[in-house]
Amino acid sequence: MSNIRTAVTSDADAVTRLFCDVFRNGSSADGDQLRAYLERLYLHPENNGGVGSLVHETTSGDISGFLGGYAAPMIYENNPLLAAICGSFMVKDPKAEPLTAPRLMKAFLNGPQDLSLSETASEVSHTMWTKLGGITLPDYSWTWHRSLRPADFLLTTLAARSPMLRHAQSIFKPITRLVDRSVLKRKKDDGKSWLAFGKGENRSFTSVESISQEEFVELFEKCTHVFSPRPAFEKSQLLDILEDAGQKAELGPMTLGKVCGKGDRSLGAIVCHSGQDGILRILQMLAIPKAEAQVLDAVLTYANELGAVSVSGRVQPNFLPEMLGRRIFLSNHNATVVHSRNSDIVNAFKQGNGFANGLVGEYWNRLNGDI
Repeated sequence: MSNIRTAVTSDADAVTRLFCDVFRNGSSADGDQLRAYLERLYLHPENNGGVGSLVHETTSGDISGFLGGYAAPMIYENNPLLAAICGSFMVKDPKAEPLTAPRLMKAFLNGPQDLSLSETASEVSHTMWTKLGGITLPDYSWTWHRSLRPADFLLTTLAARSPMLRHAQSIFKPITRLVDRSVLKRKKDDGKSWLAFGKGENRSFTSVESISQEEFVELFEKCTHVFSPRPAFEKSQLLDILEDAGQKAELGPMTLGKVCGKGDRSLGAIVCHSGQDGILRILQMLAIPKAEAQVLDAVLTYANELGAVSVSGRVQPNFLPEMLGRRIFLSNHNATVVHSRNSDIVNAFKQGNGFANGLVGEYWNRLNGDI
């Protein structure tokens, strides 16, 4: 009879093969590096507060399914909370084994954690979450986009989908840049240009300055303490996460930034990657209460000064109202979902009072944009 059990370090080879088969069409490039990272991230439950990844073992002893999870310590109403982040989720042959994925998910949600979270639930896994009592968080499930150079952004987007156009991209660049210069000079009926970000003209006295990891850790605590549930990382844990987040070969170099207001007052912080495609990807954007508009305008101005063609990032609900009027559009590719036996915790997230996504999620790890 097949079996669901906690994954252990001796499963590393089998889990790596399964990962390559499911997500990389069988390619084992960088296999040793991938194996070491999967083992470190997922296969040490003793270092994860008891939160364990799970494998599905067939009657012959082969591993045909895997659900990776790791712990994120949190606080809710001044009480410690153990959260489990659901990461890589894979089944070798879902058509031949249709019950393997639901069994893995059910076992994961029945684990020792107080709260389960995922920010990358696909349509299939999202259905499983909700059937097992999980709740979709619509306000956390959007990705926001702001085009800064519309023609260049369109060329970049099309080139990403067409190898032929990608090779000829340099030929069209002078044309798109000429079009963008024309667009940016034009004024709307209200007298504002494409780069007029919206309310308040807050960018006139805000700026983004690069900071160290230690400075970011302090700002992270300052900006998240108003949420409940909120992260409760030890400094060393958050530094380790930032170290992993900084290794994104596919997304470009990472910058940790402080948003400064009048008198060098700290208003918020960002973690972002500058890609060769010209897109500035925001992994985390933070603001102290009532400074969301200023932070957002400062980030857009910073991206424009870098020459980015666009900015994008996962939505945090406290920023949503300030995105109105700034020519920002939203798209949805994956859902953020939550599960807890405590309905008060779930309701806190439904009301936008909990902190999730980014550094309290999956996009920081090296499986997203590196290994």
